[in-house]
Amino acid sequence: MSKLYKERRTPDYATDDDSKVITKWILAISLVVAVFYVFGFLAINNNNKEESSNTESITATTRPSDEETVTVDIPDEPEEEKEELELELYASEGLPYYYVISVTDGDTIRVNYNGRSTPVRMIGIDTPETVHPNKPVECYGPESSEYARRHLSNKSVQLEFDNSQGMTDKYGRLLAYVYVDGVSYNFHAIKDGYAYEYTYNSAYKYQKEFMFAESEAESENRGLWSPSTCNGRH
Repeated sequence: MSKLYKERRTPDYATDDDSKVITKWILAISLVVAVFYVFGFLAINNNNKEESSNTESITATTRPSDEETVTVDIPDEPEEEKEELELELYASEGLPYYYVISVTDGDTIRVNYNGRSTPVRMIGIDTPETVHPNKPVECYGPESSEYARRHLSNKSVQLEFDNSQGMTDKYGRLLAYVYVDGVSYNFHAIKDGYAYEYTYNSAYKYQKEFMFAESEAESENRGLWSPSTCNGRH
C-alpha cells in the first residue's frame, strides 16, 4: 500500500525539474510576445502620426485657411516723365550783334543789318497793336511798346534765325529771336506779361518754353493778364 501510494504521488511525467523548465519556457514565450506586441504597437502608432502629419501638410499647402492673407506685390505704375523746361534762355555762342535803330512796337524792331535799316519781326510772340493802319490801339499796346523801348532801344542785340519759320515773312521782315545782354527778349516779354505766345503755321524751336512762360504770366496775373488791365483778351 505504501509503495502504491508513493507511485501515485510522484508520476514519472511530472517531476519538479520538468515543471520549472516548462514554466520558464512559458515566461520566455510570453515575454517575447509582449515585446513584439509593444514594438508593433509603437510602429503602427508612429506610422499613423506620419500619415496624419503628411495629410495636414498637404491640406495646408493646397487649401489655405480663410484667415490666411495672401499678399501680392503689384509694381507701381511708372510716373510720367515731366519735361523740364528752361527758366531762362541764353544766346548761343557766336551769334552776331546788330544795333537797334528803332523800336516799332512790342514785337517789331529795326536793326542795322549789313549796313541797311531792316525790320525784324520776333518769332513766337505777339503784342497788342499800336501802329497798325487798320486797327485801333489795343489793350496794353502802349505798355508793351514801352517795355520794348526800355529794354532794346540803342542796344546791340543778337539775332537767332529758325529754319522752321523761314528767314523772312510775307512783308519782307527778318524773322528772329532777339537776345539783349545775352538773354532772350522774346521769352521775357511773354513771361513778364507784355506779349502773348504766338505760333504762326508751324511749331518753332522754343515753342514749349514760350508756352511755359505764358502759362506762368497768366497764373500770376502779370501785365495784360491782370483782371485790372486786359484780363488776357487778345
